[in-house]
Amino acid sequence: MAKYFKKQVMAKLSIVLDKKIVFIRKKVSEAELIPDLSDDAYEVYKDTYASVEYLKSDEVYMAKADTKINTVKFIVWHRKDITNDMRIHYDGGIYEIKGQRPLDRHNTYLLITGEWIQHE
Repeated sequence: MAKYFKKQVMAKLSIVLDKKIVFIRKKVSEAELIPDLSDDAYEVYKDTYASVEYLKSDEVYMAKADTKINTVKFIVWHRKDITNDMRIHYDGGIYEIKGQRPLDRHNTYLLITGEWIQHE
């Protein structure tokens, strides 16, 4: 039984980071040290590769989330410099970071949950 569980975990953690994403953060005025909160006030912070998965309908239902919101899971190499006030630019869309947590106990990967921001 333990051998089967170990194989299942190892198969799940064999993640392919093949999609390019860009982390963007709020611009901070050096004179005032206050972040600008408008949508145009974001600058490129880092770009990296990630595994991108859209949430399935049963996961959205279990989370009691609004089904009209596009929620995406991004899996990247573990980083300590990513914060929840950043956004992710991926495939022409911008996603607001809603949460992040280590994917495994060795802090190899970081699971980031993002919601698509609809621009008007």
